[in-house]
Amino acid sequence: MTTNERGRKISEKLKANPKVMERAKALGEAGRKLPLKENPELCTVPECNNLAIQFVSKTNRGRQCYSCKELQLKYGITTPERNKLKESQHHKCGICNEPLTEKPHVDHCHTTGKIRGILCQNCNIGLGSFKDNIKALNNAINYLTK
Repeated sequence: MTTNERGRKISEKLKANPKVMERAKALGEAGRKLPLKENPELCTVPECNNLAIQFVSKTNRGRQCYSCKELQLKYGITTPERNKLKESQHHKCGICNEPLTEKPHVDHCHTTGKIRGILCQNCNIGLGSFKDNIKALNNAINYLTK
């Protein structure tokens, strides 16, 4: 088995396809994973250069990568829109201001669905534990300041 420039493995079956190798070379530098299919295509979401997976979106948006599909279903946004949110926060958590890790969490109001920002895993879990209850959060702050 051979690897691309980033050290990711490429199977012999995929290596035999020149289109796959061309995309692997172009996208390997960006760290994209190859899907397990013969003819991968790019995500059709504007500004998203991820490889699309095998399903076709039912919303007539064309092929979408897993990240865009997941974000679209959960929050109504795409990967490029999430990346713009991260950039607007200077790639830092909206609560603790620490640098965001590999998988940032989209924080949203569970009542209205409105997206508030991007959080690190710890802050997302902490906020979720309080179930967006502002009174409980104020009680926790008061407790910590005793």
